[in-house]
Amino acid sequence: MAFAIMACSCFAINSGDRVLRSKDNPNNFAEYHFRIDYIDYQRIKDPGDVGNFIAKDILHGTGGPLIMVANNYVFKMLPGEWEPVGNMATEQVQSLREKKGDSDTMYPNVGLGITVSPIAGNDNFSQIEVAKFIDMDNGLAAGESMTLDTYYFDCKRKTAVKLADIFTPESNGKLLDMIKARALSYGDEKGIMDDLVNELTQVPERFEFDELMFAFRFGKYEIAAGNVGEATVDFPIADLLPYLTPLGRKLMAKDLVENPDPAIASQVQQRAGDFLAKCLDYSGNNNVMVSGDNFTKDYNAQFELCNKHAQQLDGEMSWLNFDPWIDAQDYQDVSYKLGRTLVRNANMAMTEVEITNMGNVLTKHILWKREGGKWLIDNFTTSATKMRIMMRDFLK
Repeated sequence: MAFAIMACSCFAINSGDRVLRSKDNPNNFAEYHFRIDYIDYQRIKDPGDVGNFIAKDILHGTGGPLIMVANNYVFKMLPGEWEPVGNMATEQVQSLREKKGDSDTMYPNVGLGITVSPIAGNDNFSQIEVAKFIDMDNGLAAGESMTLDTYYFDCKRKTAVKLADIFTPESNGKLLDMIKARALSYGDEKGIMDDLVNELTQVPERFEFDELMFAFRFGKYEIAAGNVGEATVDFPIADLLPYLTPLGRKLMAKDLVENPDPAIASQVQQRAGDFLAKCLDYSGNNNVMVSGDNFTKDYNAQFELCNKHAQQLDGEMSWLNFDPWIDAQDYQDVSYKLGRTLVRNANMAMTEVEITNMGNVLTKHILWKREGGKWLIDNFTTSATKMRIMMRDFLK
């Protein structure tokens, strides 16, 4: 989960693509990458303070500029000792990996991506997304991992926003009960282990939120089966209002209408039903509805940038190889069930929906914004992420 990216400027303070050689086995080469992006750079308060926080508290650097700390961090993600190779490109490592066959030689791939953006309507707070991946190229699942962590930085206090800053101390017991009940209500697709949930004694410290939802994050094996990995337990922010501190309300619910006009929810619910009835009608092999008149101008602009980028890469207009509404290429017996419509204010709402395809049930959220007097889609969840995030990552 992450804030939808509005029309913005993106300032990459640095990026790097390099090749390393193993000191233990000179035949092993690794490619590594890092990138640091500031979204809406000029709206971020004190970028230097944010950078220092990332270097010290997230990447655990001992000194030096953020660029150097990030570079060293990625370097150390590989086990053993490695040294830079100055006359070799990452494309050469990729070619070696493709041709290696069943040899014992390995060509790992590691990377770090950091994105900093101001929180919509709250420029004194920054959201920091840190994505890490590693593939040891050893054919083992244990040698591959990808994580995405979200942090929040208070530019006035010059410190991270912790869970204790958001929720009152007396709410911990109630929140834990709510988390357990919600986690136990999930279907099999999230791999929740009931015994692990029942054994929980405290609320997890990791969290993330967007315009309408708050998610408590659990690490691998904490409450879900090993093949699922990390898990989140999500709540509408409106359901958490009684437990928020003044800072929590300022951060997440500054313009949240506590008693929204029910007519707005009814309008959005009807709009969502009409759209999904057409979008998920596969009887005539209709084109997947992922842009166009039903989407906001900003969303469509970002989607068109992806199309242009794809054309520059390989001459193809399409950059999606699956249907993001069903998270698959194949479809059979597709149906949907509308859940709640959550209203943030007169111009923003979100619809919960369950989409069934080939017997698999997906829970999705559609973010709606009023534009030109119409409710239009500005973002929606897909394939364990969101369309806006997927488009942003494709454009990097």
